[in-house]
Amino acid sequence: MAEVPQKLPITGKLLDAVTTRASSQPDVTLAIDEYRVLSTGARSFDSLSRPAGHIARSSPTLNQISRRVEFQHRRRGDTAIRARRFRGRAILIMLGLTIGGALALFAWRAPKLESGAEFEPVSRESALLLNNLLLSFAVSVVFFGTLYPLALQAVTGERISVGAPYFAMLFAPAFVVLLLFLPFGPRLAWHKGDLRETLRILAPAAGVALVAGLAVLAIATPRSLAAAGSFALAFWVIAASSIDLRRKADAHSLTAQGWASALAHAGLGISLLGIASTTVWRSEALDVLGPGQSLTVAGYHLRFDGVVPTEGPNYHAMRAMIEVREGDHFVGVISPEKRIYPAEGQDISNTSIRTTGFSDLYVALGDDRGGGRWSIRAFVNPLAPFIWLGGAIMALGGLATLWGRVRVRFARLAPAE
Repeated sequence: MAEVPQKLPITGKLLDAVTTRASSQPDVTLAIDEYRVLSTGARSFDSLSRPAGHIARSSPTLNQISRRVEFQHRRRGDTAIRARRFRGRAILIMLGLTIGGALALFAWRAPKLESGAEFEPVSRESALLLNNLLLSFAVSVVFFGTLYPLALQAVTGERISVGAPYFAMLFAPAFVVLLLFLPFGPRLAWHKGDLRETLRILAPAAGVALVAGLAVLAIATPRSLAAAGSFALAFWVIAASSIDLRRKADAHSLTAQGWASALAHAGLGISLLGIASTTVWRSEALDVLGPGQSLTVAGYHLRFDGVVPTEGPNYHAMRAMIEVREGDHFVGVISPEKRIYPAEGQDISNTSIRTTGFSDLYVALGDDRGGGRWSIRAFVNPLAPFIWLGGAIMALGGLATLWGRVRVRFARLAPAE
């Protein structure tokens, strides 16, 4: 029978390497700490020498620790793969439902479609056709910019990213043209419209747009022609919608369809105000702060009061306590978090947001720099809530359209008195 070795030399470098590899896995790190405490009374692992039988009984062997580390990494990788597969399937299902549903609806209604009468180039039909072409182009730009990198990676394995320059070069010009012609559609007659009369009606809206653009150039800093043009386009659309509502109300011809058109167009203009403001006048500050230290961003004074550990249902987190003041006025305390999800092996910054209705303050907790000091990043996005407000108004316009159609349908089904 072979003699059992009485000594098990283990170098500190080897165990430290295993510890480093398992540092993000709490249960494996616990096993390694247990191994350190129970397997030796010496201060240095380089001099570790214990009976093999004692190590096997009291704590995991190094091989067992290594296997547990490998198991944790495989489990983390399998979890990440399953999450990516789930997201991929969800995206494919969503695309299938939207595209397939639209095609199915068209196939169902196709037999009922009839060729309409001829129309002139200046008419509501032409305006709607141009509107649909521009929207289709914009949607195609977003669609290919989002899916082309995924398709290329799936076919060739090459990784590319599609960023802001692509969308600025293709999406922005189409959207500008769309906004310029958007107010003309509801004001042109079917089949043949009067362009001169339409321009006369829209002249006040053009004046409002010009004043808005010049005001932005004169007041806002930093000055930006892009921001001035965006504000002019936004007020052009909003003012035109207001004029349309006023004219129809005066003529006692305001219907649900009229409300729907005006709300949808005005909501688009309001969203554009938010998009332009957050793009051009966004303020940002980044600093490494210890307890009691502060940073300033866009008039806000943020004092870092330290972090406290906290637990979530499936994550561990460090929560920062940050006092927010605007001048001498106390605004409140916000608590961004740095979260670690052990199952996925991911760490995520959970940003805190405070809104005034006209601007949003975002604060994110970054990395631990030691000594109680953490990196803090803060943003102020002016008029960011207008993006969501515009979307809500557009949704309200869609509901108004639906309500108008439902009322017409029930009116036709109601028995005549």
